[in-house]
Amino acid sequence: MSVKVLNFNYLPIVMIDLDLISGPDPKQIKDRGTPLIEYNQLKRKIERKGFIKEAAIYVHTKKVFKSPFKYFILDGGHRWTAAKELGMKEIPCRVFGPEELKKWKGLT
Repeated sequence: MSVKVLNFNYLPIVMIDLDLISGPDPKQIKDRGTPLIEYNQLKRKIERKGFIKEAAIYVHTKKVFKSPFKYFILDGGHRWTAAKELGMKEIPCRVFGPEELKKWKGLT
């Protein structure tokens, strides 16, 4: 069995206003997947050190339903939630175009 790994580090990192990104429901993000202890550790790390380059979230602009948001999260919902709870205004993002989105969907 082979593992398919794609690298999107060639995409530039841009700072995007959190209010322009459709994020997950904060309650839902804490209740599923990552235990609360791990989430709180992530949040404290972001609070102390901010975001590092490798922690940019992945977003796309393709509208999949009627929405007032410009960007939609592919990866990084926990980081988006933590940033929102910490009162941050912007978050580092890599914005996927149509080609990257096709490659991403091929992984899922």
